Parts: sequence; C-alpha cells; structure tokens
Amino acid sequence: MFVFYSIHYPRPEQEELGVQQMRQLDELMKKQPGILFVSDIFKDPEKGTLMGFTFWESQEAFQAKRSFCKEERRCTFSFFSGPVRPG
Repeated sequence: MFVFYSIHYPRPEQEELGVQQMRQLDELMKKQPGILFVSDIFKDPEKGTLMGFTFWESQEAFQAKRSFCKEERRCTFSFFSGPVRPG
C-alpha cells in the first residue's frame, strides 16, 4: 500500500475555490486503477490549510496516476499562485 497526502496553503480568499478543485481531483482519482481510498478534505482554520490523502495499491499505481494527470492536464490547481504559508 502507498499513502499520498497533500497540504495546501491557499490565500484566504481562494479557499473555497481550492476545496472545489480538490473535490474535482478527488472524483478523477476515484476512477483511477489502483485507488483504494480518497479522503474528505480537511480544513484547519488556525493554520489556513487544506489537506487530503489517498491510499493506493502501490507506489506504481500512484505514479501511473501522475502520468495520467500530466498527459491530460486535468490535475492542476489554479487556486494559488505559489506556496502561501503563515508567518
């Protein structure tokens, strides 16, 4: 099993857009071979983060997903222009 997690630091005014785009990506991931579980999106208001994670059958299955994303250009986020971290 392979676990992948992501933590995003969107600008406050772009948080809802970030949630929407992460949910769209989640729906795409659910259709990929080798996916076992897609988490909900977790918000941490204190830190201003959005977090999600997925469980895959193997690292190879996850890497195949990455190739699919690059080829299809469907797995990009526009809700932030770069890393935004508090402090």
